[in-house]
Amino acid sequence: MDWLALLLGPFPLRRNKARSVVYIPIVAVTGDPLRSGMVTSLARPGGNITGVSLMAIELHGKCVELLHDLLPSVRRVAGLFNADDPSWKPIQEYVQLAGKDTGIEISPSSMVRGPGEIDLTLAAMKRKRAEAVVVQGSLATKDVAELALKHRYRRPPSHAHSLRLAA
Repeated sequence: MDWLALLLGPFPLRRNKARSVVYIPIVAVTGDPLRSGMVTSLARPGGNITGVSLMAIELHGKCVELLHDLLPSVRRVAGLFNADDPSWKPIQEYVQLAGKDTGIEISPSSMVRGPGEIDLTLAAMKRKRAEAVVVQGSLATKDVAELALKHRYRRPPSHAHSLRLAA
């Protein structure tokens, strides 16, 4: 083996590009290789591609449900999505669906292309009266959490950890 490609999502690899480098084994860790077009089947990804699917897209909707349970007075939640991550669209759909199910308005939904845009985007979402924010996993870092606190987004009470364990 001359090369090994290790890909840790998000990345724009499509099935046809993977075929063009069929001699290079590709090991990927990604959110949803089916939706991204990287593979046609999880059971048999085929060719030179193998790896782990995190399947965490649905969990973003669960964040809205948790906000509803932990902060029942929240009525408007913003969504912060990564334009460079191909799974932003299904994540946004799950967030919107959870908003409908819980009676929370998901607005605004904003796209960023990098860390340099996050501070201004969070400030703009706050000006549009967002009370809390759901951040796409590929953007979620300690710095983003600190920026959200800087802009005074609501957070669960300090006893929320024990509430989640009890549920």
